[in-house]
Amino acid sequence: MSIKEAIRESVWQSELVEPVIYNGKEVPAIVNIGSAAAVRKNFFRNTTVNDAVRDEAEFTFLAENIQGFKPGDKIIHQGTEWRVDKLSLWDTIADTIVLSCSKNNKGFARGFEK
Repeated sequence: MSIKEAIRESVWQSELVEPVIYNGKEVPAIVNIGSAAAVRKNFFRNTTVNDAVRDEAEFTFLAENIQGFKPGDKIIHQGTEWRVDKLSLWDTIADTIVLSCSKNNKGFARGFEK
């Protein structure tokens, strides 16, 4: 049994896999969700604050399921829409692709933060 076959049998048949909609097509994925923080200092109040500036997720797919992926593609997971930002990893041994995605991006004008 090859590494690719072993991963398909052990991981892609497990409870780790969830259905997502990738550009209108339902495909299996492994989902990791978190958030990105930005540290900002308010020199007038002498405080430092960690703010969540966006929600982040990584979606792992079998390469054969998402041919022609690109930044800006849409992934829907449990009714929430995510935007593909970049290719994070292409594992050629297991033939899997990890895409980094985000939603709820926030921006702050310099000096005008909370």
